[in-house]
Amino acid sequence: MSFYVDTGQDDEAAPAAKSAFNLDAAAHTIKQSLDRARLAVILTEDLPQQMGLEGARFWVGRWGKSSLPEGMAAAFQVALRVEGVTRGLWEVGKPMKRDEFSPEEQRILARLAEEAEQALAFILALEGTRAELEESRISRDSLQQLQRRLLHTREEERARLARDLHDGPIQTLAGINLQLGLLLAPGQEDGEETHCLPPVVEENLRSIRGEVRKLLGELRAVMAELRPPMLDTLGLGAALRALTDEWSLQQGIPVHLELPGTTLRPLPGEVSVNLYRLVQEALSNIARHARASQVKIRLNWEAAHLTLEIEDNGQGFSVPVNLNDLAAQGHFGLMGMQERVHLVGGAWSLQSVPGQGTRIVVHWDMKYPPSPFLG
Repeated sequence: MSFYVDTGQDDEAAPAAKSAFNLDAAAHTIKQSLDRARLAVILTEDLPQQMGLEGARFWVGRWGKSSLPEGMAAAFQVALRVEGVTRGLWEVGKPMKRDEFSPEEQRILARLAEEAEQALAFILALEGTRAELEESRISRDSLQQLQRRLLHTREEERARLARDLHDGPIQTLAGINLQLGLLLAPGQEDGEETHCLPPVVEENLRSIRGEVRKLLGELRAVMAELRPPMLDTLGLGAALRALTDEWSLQQGIPVHLELPGTTLRPLPGEVSVNLYRLVQEALSNIARHARASQVKIRLNWEAAHLTLEIEDNGQGFSVPVNLNDLAAQGHFGLMGMQERVHLVGGAWSLQSVPGQGTRIVVHWDMKYPPSPFLG
């Protein structure tokens, strides 16, 4: 639908002075606006120019745009309401060289105002959605930072407890064990061994020493669980070797561990402990749920890219489309593994089919590749 808008010149120049204004095209352009800045340009620049107006103003709250000369009053004004509440204002200057709008021009402006009102409602709804998404992203980032700090604090506390056990009770028990051994050792008299303790006392001391050794072994196991000594001294590869050997011995399930042909490069402490905990949790899940007869673990590092693969030939399970549903299925360990990988900046994939086992793959990239001179 097209209209001719009078520019205010005399009748002799009418053919050249009159220009076609396409109302439907203008309304469509307004509908296509996806942000307030674009809508403001249409309402204050494009439409006034096409309709031969002195300018226009557009306001949304305290935000606005104007093409009217400063101090010039508007000849047409309409409040833009969204859900019954005034959210915007559109003010239009008078036609060039005329003081009033024709009835047809007023109808055009009213139609455009309706389109602007609908466009504004959509834009404000879109802005609200974007704000909610941004708030959700900020909350998610804050939660991840909190989880990272909590994880770091937890590992620090575990390391502290391990040191306290080693320097306190374990050293004390090791000393008691040594002293009991000295008491039970046979004495020497004229080149012959003699026992200075009565049989009953000796038997009691041997029983006590056995209990001390048992308690010493349990505390060392607790210390290793809190913070594997090899992880800090010999690195991730040696720690995984010790972990898988012990797990395989306890569970009776062979573990094929494939490590890099060369010595594994030093990893940031947070990365190595989280990868170790991930393998630890994976083996725990396999022991509890998989009914597997074999486990394969492969650790590979090429350039600055590290890959960890854990695979079993157990009964498997159906992986949900949304991994957050794992918790609802009782797979809290898998969710914990996913969180650990994400917290160190890695990526992971989980593949499992009922009757065909489960495979977990972790990818992690070193931000700054190590120097070749550092190994």
